[in-house]
Amino acid sequence: MIVQNMTDEALFKQLVEDTPIVAEKFIRAKGNKYRRAILKTNKFPIYFNPTEIKSDNRNTWLLYPFATSRKDADTLNCMYLCKLQTQKETHWYTLGWNKETNQPSGIIAILTHHLILRFNERLKLNKYGTDLLAEYVKHKPENYILNEDGKSFSLRIQDGIILGRIEGKRWIHKTFVALADSTVGKQKKMYELLLYKILNEMARNNENFLEEELDKEKLYTELFVKHGEEMDQYIKGVKRWNKERALIDKQEQAFYQNIIKIEEKGLVNKLPFGLLLNRRRKDNPFIKDFTEEE
Repeated sequence: MIVQNMTDEALFKQLVEDTPIVAEKFIRAKGNKYRRAILKTNKFPIYFNPTEIKSDNRNTWLLYPFATSRKDADTLNCMYLCKLQTQKETHWYTLGWNKETNQPSGIIAILTHHLILRFNERLKLNKYGTDLLAEYVKHKPENYILNEDGKSFSLRIQDGIILGRIEGKRWIHKTFVALADSTVGKQKKMYELLLYKILNEMARNNENFLEEELDKEKLYTELFVKHGEEMDQYIKGVKRWNKERALIDKQEQAFYQNIIKIEEKGLVNKLPFGLLLNRRRKDNPFIKDFTEEE
């Protein structure tokens, strides 16, 4: 059974042992029902009610299956949450997963009691227990961003951003900041970019910034007034990068094709790579500008 004072290695080992076992127990108990429901529906994504399963290590797991298409009928897509009950609070542990290798990434993600409270409060969900956790799963956690201090991170999810700290293998999800309710479209994207910027600044300047209470309305107002014009230019730069990317890809492809031809002719040792690369970089004003900024 997992406990708070376990080492990272012992905790990781037990979660790795448990995950395939509880998955197999779920498939034996409800796999056919899960598959039939996916094949019958025309509406995706579909989220199923959680299933509680006890592992051989006496851990309590909640499995939240979901499907994004009929192709998932033969694949168990699931959020695995292992319960850690302290005297005062409940925390949920899960393994980070590498989608490319389909293996654990080495990260232990921890959803804290405080995070779940703030998620409920700031999105005005008024849900509790397993229903609240199900709502978290539906909010589609997306990309982790490691902050510049190397000790904290941001996680973009639907309608907001999760803030956390890194302690060894443990990525502790500490609190949740909702996007401003009134922002939509292009303005919403600007707010997101602004928020990432300010979080990085806070992480550098204040190690305890995640413990502070964030007033989201005040935060967004200050950001918009202070950085609005600057970030508008940044967004234009991102758009310019997207347009230039296609051209750069074509240039790189042609460049390396020429290198291959030179190698085939046995002239590779006579090629002044440094001069050629420097010339190519100078000829591309976008790359030049980007390099100067860096």
